[in-house]
Amino acid sequence: MTRSGRAGRWIVVIGALAVVALGALLGVVFWADSETDPVARTRLAGFGEIVATITDTSGKTCQVCLLAAVNQTQRERGLMEVSDPTLGGYAGMVFVYDEPSSGSFWMRNTPMPLSIAYFDRGGRLVSTSDMAPCADRGDCPLYPAAAPFSYALEVAQGGLGDLLVMPGSVIVLGSRTCPLATFVRPPGHTGSQ
Repeated sequence: MTRSGRAGRWIVVIGALAVVALGALLGVVFWADSETDPVARTRLAGFGEIVATITDTSGKTCQVCLLAAVNQTQRERGLMEVSDPTLGGYAGMVFVYDEPSSGSFWMRNTPMPLSIAYFDRGGRLVSTSDMAPCADRGDCPLYPAAAPFSYALEVAQGGLGDLLVMPGSVIVLGSRTCPLATFVRPPGHTGSQ
């Protein structure tokens, strides 16, 4: 092989290594920033999950995985006794009603502060409230919505803005299974810690 042939081969090898290194670097950056990372979540016993997309007035969207309370038993239980501010890896819990409700929420036996957002049948934000923890007693404060609602979203207190929940926001519920999640269900887990 001639000297220029060896030099050409080295240029090809170095170029190939640079392409592989750049590809690996971009792959790591893309993987870290993408929402396709597997997420470990711990589902509360007795609850489902649902994908929700929240859109603010500017058109910006946020897609999240929520715990779902879709029947009376689940809605009555909600986040009682849950003390994990990460909610097991979920962004919050959504309460779904078949018919618009004018009821109130309370924090009986709920040890951590929560924020709640009420949405009407069309998914439009009705009102929000911050809710204080309350012991297991019957005189806990009530937190009513400003108008009838079909969905109520509870998150760790102060977290509504992170999900783009603000005046004019709209929520749309989607699939009953959150994509790309690794579910972790420890034996006997109830959500309490």
